[in-house]
Amino acid sequence: MSQPRDKVTDLYMQAQAALGAKAVEKTLSMWDEVTPALLLGDPSPWLKRWFKVINGFRKQSHALGQAFYRLHRALATGESVQVDSSAETTLGALWKDFYRLAGKAGAPGGSEKVKLDPSPWRKYDEQHAWRTSATSLYVKGHARVKRYERTYRDRRDPSDFVAGLQDLVEKIGVNIAGEAQRIVQNGGREAVEEAVENDKGRGRPVGWARVTDGDACAFCVMLASRGADYGSKRSGELTTEGRKFHPHCGCEAVPVFKGDQLHATVREAQKLWKQSGAGSVSEFREWLDQKNRKGDLHG
Repeated sequence: MSQPRDKVTDLYMQAQAALGAKAVEKTLSMWDEVTPALLLGDPSPWLKRWFKVINGFRKQSHALGQAFYRLHRALATGESVQVDSSAETTLGALWKDFYRLAGKAGAPGGSEKVKLDPSPWRKYDEQHAWRTSATSLYVKGHARVKRYERTYRDRRDPSDFVAGLQDLVEKIGVNIAGEAQRIVQNGGREAVEEAVENDKGRGRPVGWARVTDGDACAFCVMLASRGADYGSKRSGELTTEGRKFHPHCGCEAVPVFKGDQLHATVREAQKLWKQSGAGSVSEFREWLDQKNRKGDLHG
């Protein structure tokens, strides 16, 4: 069963990345409307319009994460979980739902009956999405231009001050686009994490692993090296750290079931962490940089 589930994971990560890319593209397009005066004043009208777009993508990601978890669990155990009141479904229906949400055609069939345990999900939390989006704009946007104004208005030539402010707004736009990608893809990530933690069925997973996109930073590789410890009853603070996804991060949360072989990128991360002998992220980053310079990262 691991081979089709690896395919499902790869398709899921591709679909998540596509949603994140759409969020980045739309944010950069909308950012053309943002001026220094808007950020120095009241950016809430722009925030509301931006959130409507971003939250739409985030809801798609959340539904995709649910479909991914349901199919993954069915392939692993022969059983899955509800998203409505249905007591059972078919494997073909789960494939079809996942492919539809992933934007793919040609879903595999399957008439096998799949028993459904109670849903592990609460209602989609739009207020959480709003708070996250608003915090990103006000902390990384509004607060930064305010700080720039306080620091440089009386210390720079007026033309230099204005030029510097405009340059800062452009840089903030890139940062906010990265925040949009993170916020959107966190919809799916949080759906998987919530399912792992709340699934009470007989076929529930043992935890979730952080699967990288193969081009991860040292911090993400270090977190991925911990395998399936996230989401388990014993993990506590570890799971909180594992939930840290930075802007432009390509990692995803993937459920792990009893007897599973971990995804190839997780096994690679574990090998690298062990080889490094590092005791901190900074030491691990330095070790990875050295291997990259030597050209033997995968050697």
